[in-house]
Amino acid sequence: MIDIQRPAVAGIVYRLITGNDPASIYSFAEDKYYRYAGTADKTAVYLHDAQRKRYITGYRTFPDKYSLYDYGTRCYLTVDINYYAFSGYDYRTQAYFGGNVSGNYISLFDYGTGKYYTFAGSVIDGGNKSERPQEIPADGAAAIAPAPASAKLSRPPNRAPLRAPEPAAKPPTAKPRRAVADAGQDIARDIRTLEENLASLKAGKKALKEKKKELKLHQKEKKRAERRKEKETDGRQV
Repeated sequence: MIDIQRPAVAGIVYRLITGNDPASIYSFAEDKYYRYAGTADKTAVYLHDAQRKRYITGYRTFPDKYSLYDYGTRCYLTVDINYYAFSGYDYRTQAYFGGNVSGNYISLFDYGTGKYYTFAGSVIDGGNKSERPQEIPADGAAAIAPAPASAKLSRPPNRAPLRAPEPAAKPPTAKPRRAVADAGQDIARDIRTLEENLASLKAGKKALKEKKKELKLHQKEKKRAERRKEKETDGRQV
């Protein structure tokens, strides 16, 4: 998946697995915080990416499996939750990904790049260097070995049992259907605009056809007038 999308996916799986609602997601590779707002629960995902100013929304299609749509990449992706592990597929890059969550840490392996990336859910929104996560637990940062090219990944390779995440408060109630409804309204508006343009185009074609017909009649009348004038001239000469 693309670089800017990984922290968003990390934030989604962190919310789905732990139930926590972090103020931001910290990327160790970039030494940077990413801000997201919204919820992800057992029913639906509704997340706003403040960096891209786009939504990622979706619903649970099967037990512990979610079908999501990223309005930033305009592509779908799937996420499958298995206790503290997760796996998925990004349709934009056509690559699998997998990983696990341990405490506040998210370890994500991207099969498209062949690398793993570590993130942390944070209760602060940015902050100075001293406030940022300093250590990665040994059971949450180890790389997940990439699967053979011929393998069909359904879940990431088995890992040693991880410690349970700390209890979290219930995330705030959200209305995940709102983004889908807004998208439906946008599509309906686009359809109406296209229909209006099509109607205008048809009216324009009809008017053009009438003008061509009028021009053709005018040319005929002009030729007739020229022939009458020629006959009158010939009659005077005789």
